[in-house]
Amino acid sequence: MRALATLATAYLAQGNVEGALETYEAALERQIVQPNVVAVQPADYLFVIGYFRAASRIPAAVVIAEAMQEDGIFGPDPQVLAAKALVFDLAGRRAEARAAAAKALPMVDELGDGEALGVNVAELRARLAKIGEAA
Repeated sequence: MRALATLATAYLAQGNVEGALETYEAALERQIVQPNVVAVQPADYLFVIGYFRAASRIPAAVVIAEAMQEDGIFGPDPQVLAAKALVFDLAGRRAEARAAAAKALPMVDELGDGEALGVNVAELRARLAKIGEAA
């Protein structure tokens, strides 16, 4: 499973979003069978779906987003909040997207630099701000 997580990251670095999502899905399916081994965080999967606008996966992503806790061991998780905002926005669930974006926006800089994976933090910040402003 850890190898699949690494492979998914490699696919993202190559710009192969579909390959990354398929690999995340394979790893998550294996984690269901072996719940004591955590190699992939569902938040990674949701974030990739939302950030790269993988609309075909939105129905499954919404179910995961609804079940996902926003707080981690160290408090609110900016990746989870950003992922929820992006996924709920793509699903047309504006109120939930706005609420998650409002919580995520002040913490965007905690996500670090994702340029190697095709994630532009300035673009993410702008998207979250737009979601947060949507009426």
